[in-house]
Parts: sequence; C-alpha cells; structure tokens
Amino acid sequence: MGTASKEISEAEIINYFKNIEALWDELFPVEQIRIISLLIKQIIITENKVDLRIFKSGLSSLASEINAN
Repeated sequence: MGTASKEISEAEIINYFKNIEALWDELFPVEQIRIISLLIKQIIITENKVDLRIFKSGLSSLASEINAN
C-alpha cells in the first residue's frame, strides 16, 4: 500500500506549532523527547550565540502527525 507524500508549506508548519506550548505540558516526557529528537539535528553553542539546526523532514513529519489528529 503506497502513500502519497504531500509537501507541507512553511506557513502550514508555523500554524501547526503555534499552540505547541499548551500541548507540551500535557505530553509524557518520553513523547517530548521523541519530538525533540525528531526536530533537532544539532545545537552549536558559542560565546555569542546558539545555533539550532533543525531536520526539515522532522518538521514535516510532526506537522503531518498533528494534522492527522
């Protein structure tokens, strides 16, 4: 059974994550860790900044999960 992959726009992803803070506290810690692992590729901390690198595919995957519920 094949599934078609739908490209999710940046605006759609932003919209899905607007209310994540309210949902975040309701999640079990293991689910919070799963979400962070899905999204965060690398964190680089220097004296002047924090550079957060995100998995683009993780954003799309999580947005799709949110949209399915």
